[in-house]
Amino acid sequence: MKGKTRSMILRGILKLSNKIDAHRQDIPTLVQNKGISHPDVITTTQKLSEEIEIMQHIIDSIQSIKNNHTRKSDNESLKQDLRNINKYR
Repeated sequence: MKGKTRSMILRGILKLSNKIDAHRQDIPTLVQNKGISHPDVITTTQKLSEEIEIMQHIIDSIQSIKNNHTRKSDNESLKQDLRNINKYR
């Protein structure tokens, strides 16, 4: 990976990680104030789940590339992950 791409990935991962942490901290307060079935709680929980899934996929893709098990599908997968990260920039 080139330096600029690597930097973009790291910034995106950091931003995504911060969003995950924020949602994890928000959920208990939301549940306490609004109840577990409130739409805000459900929406926040869904966002958290999606963000964790994206993060796990990014980690898996990077690990695959690091282990030199790259396939075209891995590269395409990482490109999709980068597009998903851009949602959080």
